[in-house]
Amino acid sequence: MEVSRVRIALICQAKTSWVENPGLRHHREGHTYSDRKTYIHFVYRIPDQLALKHLEPGKHQIPFDFKLPVEDIAPSYESDHGLIEYYLEVTIDKTTVDEVQTVRTGITVKAPMRHNLHV
Repeated sequence: MEVSRVRIALICQAKTSWVENPGLRHHREGHTYSDRKTYIHFVYRIPDQLALKHLEPGKHQIPFDFKLPVEDIAPSYESDHGLIEYYLEVTIDKTTVDEVQTVRTGITVKAPMRHNLHV
């Protein structure tokens, strides 16, 4: 497969949704509120010497790293009304056809311990 670009991104999104005055029939009588916000969207630039122009079918490894903020980072979270999710997203742009392949995998970010200590 001929490749024009490979992008690796770290993304953190918060999503929320709830129904006000839901009624009795599958939330049809209520009003649904929802929102989505992106807090982190870091893109790793692959160095030219590692840039891939041709990929054979199979598994590939590309070394990368992201530095998360030390302060003010929300941990991963999920409830009935919303979530905070972190995921890595790899996007491959093909050169021979106007096609993009994207793969995502979730990661868990835990709350820093110092925020859990009340001294």
